Amino acid sequence: MTGVVMAQVQRFQSSKHILKTLTDNPDLPAFIPTVPTAGMLSLIDRIGVEDSAMLIEFTTPVQLAEILDEITWTNPIPGAPEKFDSVEFFRWLEVILELGEDFVVERLRALDEDFLVHILSHYIQASDLNTEINDMEYFKDNAIPGPSSAECTELVGRFQISPIHDDEWYVLQPVLWALQEQQPNLLQAVLSRCVATESAMYGISNTAVALDTAHRQRLKKQQKGFVAPEDAMRFLDSARDWSLQLLLQEDDYDLDAQAHFNRAMSNKTSQPEDLDHILDVHELVDTNNLTLLAAVVCRVELEKSHDAVQLLTGPKDELSALQKRLQTLSVEDPTAMIQRKAEVSYLANILMAACLIDGEKFNDEQAINAVYATCSVGLEYHSS
Repeated sequence: MTGVVMAQVQRFQSSKHILKTLTDNPDLPAFIPTVPTAGMLSLIDRIGVEDSAMLIEFTTPVQLAEILDEITWTNPIPGAPEKFDSVEFFRWLEVILELGEDFVVERLRALDEDFLVHILSHYIQASDLNTEINDMEYFKDNAIPGPSSAECTELVGRFQISPIHDDEWYVLQPVLWALQEQQPNLLQAVLSRCVATESAMYGISNTAVALDTAHRQRLKKQQKGFVAPEDAMRFLDSARDWSLQLLLQEDDYDLDAQAHFNRAMSNKTSQPEDLDHILDVHELVDTNNLTLLAAVVCRVELEKSHDAVQLLTGPKDELSALQKRLQTLSVEDPTAMIQRKAEVSYLANILMAACLIDGEKFNDEQAINAVYATCSVGLEYHSS
């Protein structure tokens, strides 16, 4: 990195400075699609969702879908299954709508239809007039009862739509009408699956879709190398229940761990996604601009990659017993070293998915340090 770039990076003292540096760079539109999901999340977390419209504008539909996957599925209680965070998704929907109706339709189209059903079921009540009400005068006099006011109830195609919360209608209404205008078949298909039943008028109207969507989200996270909270809790429960003697006798992975490493191996051997656009970027733009943009991302990236190699950093002040062993192993048996690093990453993921530290969820650094410390104690105990 050049001295000029380094000097500029050192001046980033606030989110406004970061945002201005990014948006002033003429190559930002070409650069944003190349930024990994973790890097985009770190930038937006630092700047704030509400101020990040100019960054979100240059994301690709697939890229934004991955970002929304990350930020709207959370498990605030460690070890509990991840759930859709409707409040957080609505914050993002507000910002996406600021970028125009065409933009919001294109980005929502990139989401799975089941996911769209699951999303809308958190915000609206829908009644199919073709099947429930044939008399429009009757409809006018008999609006669906619930928390919504009459002013927030209207027809979209053959459906009577009401928001579950009136104060969200200013966003939901233009989104629904944009979808109806540009993607009527998609919206009508989604709404037909959102039709409220008498037993679920004020809640999620399609439990089967909700469960299926959550399950597929869990599988997607696993394919990316994350450990599902339920799997993490099961691992920790087993570790607590087994005696130390039995644990020391084990020489193979449990079923969940084996499945995790099998997925990791499959991902490594699979064909990478098309990188033509990323490669073309370096031919079309100024290299110094790209270097500066990359430096900004690195500077503000609060969450390290979950890749095992990058997770293997550990405490900076002193090497733990495990780190010393791994250093030696890297010379004696590099192949085994790679697998040990993958195991360290797996254990760190388990802590982040199922444990608390000082009442808060583990971050990457805390988790990796805890893995090193715990394994080092075990090594010293086993060696004594």
